[in-house]
Amino acid sequence: MIMVVVGRVIHREHLPRLRVAAVAAAAIGVISAIVLAGGISSATVAVALGYPIYFELRARFQVNTPGALALELATLVPVAIVLASLQPWPTTGTTQLVIGLLTIGLVSAAALLLYLRASELLPFGLFGLLTYVEPVLLAVVSITILGESLTPVDLLTYGPIAVALCLLGIENATARRFPVAPPG
Repeated sequence: MIMVVVGRVIHREHLPRLRVAAVAAAAIGVISAIVLAGGISSATVAVALGYPIYFELRARFQVNTPGALALELATLVPVAIVLASLQPWPTTGTTQLVIGLLTIGLVSAAALLLYLRASELLPFGLFGLLTYVEPVLLAVVSITILGESLTPVDLLTYGPIAVALCLLGIENATARRFPVAPPG
């Protein structure tokens, strides 16, 4: 939601009617989650404020390059090593653990690269709204594959957010597309 505000206020992005409705629906889901949880954790506040700042700085300083990302990640390696060394590690199944961690790392790296590319191609506010795709997909996977169930309380959060994503899909499907004139 903060990214939508940043997109609207700082970048002066126009919000079509369906996107305004999507923002309203997502806001209902977010407010429901906050009320039901009894507040906002400091980690949530850090992410909500950190993401817009991070993406704004990347765009403003034009550091949307693979080299810049490599430097960012290299800077975090010592921190990751220290944090990992403070955790207890299993003594059995080490090979499987290493293979699993490497696989997860590769999948996460690919996802991060796609995420960063999307941040360059999409308007700030739309990119912010589309970050809700992941939690909704995780809920779908947990229900359909893992056999979890949604409680009525869960529906107060995920229902409005799913509606918001559907509205974004409708907006995209009904958007006027103008053919690009051939060069020359």
